[in-house]
Amino acid sequence: MPLGAKGRKERATKAANRLAEIRRAETVDRDKDICLAFRYLSQEDLSIGTTSKAFKSLLNLKHGVKLSAEETPARFLADATGLTRQRIHQIVKKDRKLI
Repeated sequence: MPLGAKGRKERATKAANRLAEIRRAETVDRDKDICLAFRYLSQEDLSIGTTSKAFKSLLNLKHGVKLSAEETPARFLADATGLTRQRIHQIVKKDRKLI
């Protein structure tokens, strides 16, 4: 029995919601790494274990681990990850709210 317009709409909405859940789940680890790297590049006080995790996350980006004189941590991470500076700031701001 073919689906009507209402059935197709419900099925499409369900599929879109499921894909959004999958995308959010995939970005959780990436966002944690970005927050650690941002804190490391901002020279915030980190514990020894956290510092090593942040350094490893920077090495995984394969973009270097040192800022140039005129570069901000957000610009550095934006270039390394392919995200925008605004998105980097959103990720860091969201993480700071959770702490």
